[in-house]
Amino acid sequence: MSSWFRRFRWPPDAQIAVKTAAAEEFGLTVTARSAAGDGYGTAAIALTPRLVHDHELTVRVSSASAAGRLISFKLTARCPTAPPVPNGPTLTTSAHNEVLCVKTGTSDPAPKDKNSNAVGLYHVTPGTLNGVLESARAAIAARSDRFQCGLTPNKLAAFMLSIGYREVQAEYAVRPDPSRSPMALSRRDVGRNGRLKNSDGTFAETVEQFHARWAGYETNRQMHLYSDDRREQGPPRAFFHPGVGLWQLDDAGDPDDGWVMLNHGQRANTGAGLNDSANDDSGGEVVASHLAERFCDDPGGVVAVGVFMKQWHACSPLKCIEVYNNIYLDGTDDLYVTTAHDAGRYSAAGGVSSNECRWSDARTATPIVCFVYDTQHPQGWTDSAIPATAARPPDTGGLGSSPYALPFVSFTHDEKRFAVFPDSILDSTEDAVDTTRYKAVPKTGNARKLAKTWSTGSYNGAVLEVRLCREPDWVVADGGSCGWVSVSDAQFASLMGRP
Repeated sequence: MSSWFRRFRWPPDAQIAVKTAAAEEFGLTVTARSAAGDGYGTAAIALTPRLVHDHELTVRVSSASAAGRLISFKLTARCPTAPPVPNGPTLTTSAHNEVLCVKTGTSDPAPKDKNSNAVGLYHVTPGTLNGVLESARAAIAARSDRFQCGLTPNKLAAFMLSIGYREVQAEYAVRPDPSRSPMALSRRDVGRNGRLKNSDGTFAETVEQFHARWAGYETNRQMHLYSDDRREQGPPRAFFHPGVGLWQLDDAGDPDDGWVMLNHGQRANTGAGLNDSANDDSGGEVVASHLAERFCDDPGGVVAVGVFMKQWHACSPLKCIEVYNNIYLDGTDDLYVTTAHDAGRYSAAGGVSSNECRWSDARTATPIVCFVYDTQHPQGWTDSAIPATAARPPDTGGLGSSPYALPFVSFTHDEKRFAVFPDSILDSTEDAVDTTRYKAVPKTGNARKLAKTWSTGSYNGAVLEVRLCREPDWVVADGGSCGWVSVSDAQFASLMGRP
């Protein structure tokens, strides 16, 4: 699929804005400029469709010198009918995944479980599917042995997806649906043991007795994940999750693994990062490059990848390979997945959005890339949906679960990974008025072990500012409706789309 653009003529003072189902899918840009001589202006709209379907675009023109208008039209993206590589395979829409230009898979029989029952199609959001394939292509392209290795993007994507179905277990069950969200956050850093059990495995205490028994228990390292380093003191949902994303990339990993140094927004991204190349600035890139290395460098191939996957607890001993064998149709190099249940969910990071940030003082000469991690609007399933049962409902998302963080801002600066919880979001959901909380963790540090990394109100005397747009769903020419907003501003929550 190739880039596409369209030009229009407007009054010279017109404000141009474009709205799509997901600007992220296109890399959409809008440029407005005046034309010489005829009294009209021109607007150029450029985009590159990444998924195969009908794309609805709406263009809004507002001008002081002419009546405003809305123009809607469709762009239909289709797979090429001729081989993109001479003598290579003709690409069509997959019989299974429906949205990407991959080889058709029709000859492989449906996978079956150990009881010979057919396994259903694995649900995945279009954004996640596109993201893992993007990372897989980048990882393979970066290898000098890519033509000898025998690893295809679909095969590598199947390895990557299989981990997510085990690590992010829908309602504590491993099953092909619903689609897992790349925005998923770790929920087992509770700082407490489980409920007491009888010898036959039944519970010996109620949920209420369990929470009463551990109330105020602060002698373990998990307390540093809570704001103010105390579970019972600060806003409970200003919580720093050490495990992030489809692969639950965790602070406890080895820094050499690459993901430890990534912030929350980067770990959630299943795609190829901000510069679309394999330089390990996203969770997708790191996981894809590690799995490709194991498959290509070790003669064990699939078995070697399965052994490597054991570092994910949910994959041991070879559980993720079982899922991989269901997802990957070896005979046709196709993926046994469906996106039919997740129309419109095009974010490769599960709904995490990329923004620009800066400090209120002069310490940032240029803006910092940051991410708005809106946990209350995930694309795909997260276990935030598990009902609360604790004495403090905002504190836990279920039995023995850690808090589920409120929306926060994630970024890296000065060799530290930050999570910032704006006070207007805390105020709207907690019992009392709260002040913005900042947590700064060294890039290679484990947040569980680091005390005194929380700050209240500001960080080293400065307040974080985020460039937000008053119309977040529209891409506006020249950034006319965007501006810098302090996380301490009472309007911050509404400007980022929160109620």
